[in-house]
Amino acid sequence: MASRKITDTQGQLQTECSRALQRYVRLLQEGCGLLGQVKEGLIAESKRDEIFSHRKREVCAHVAYTKARKRLWSFLCDSERWLDK
Repeated sequence: MASRKITDTQGQLQTECSRALQRYVRLLQEGCGLLGQVKEGLIAESKRDEIFSHRKREVCAHVAYTKARKRLWSFLCDSERWLDK
């Protein structure tokens, strides 16, 4: 019973981590697209605002991914210790 709970929790954490990574990568790709639209020279203020706003979303997505990955790693380390007992 406890083993099933561990497996279910691990699966949920793995899904959370995977989704967070997918969101982060998608935002990075969109950010590259935004930067690719910039022509040489000055960046229009509206485009600059859009780029900086997008960059903030990228940073938030990175933080969410890092936290999800850390929760998964912590769970795996804790469950390994529990199973060793």
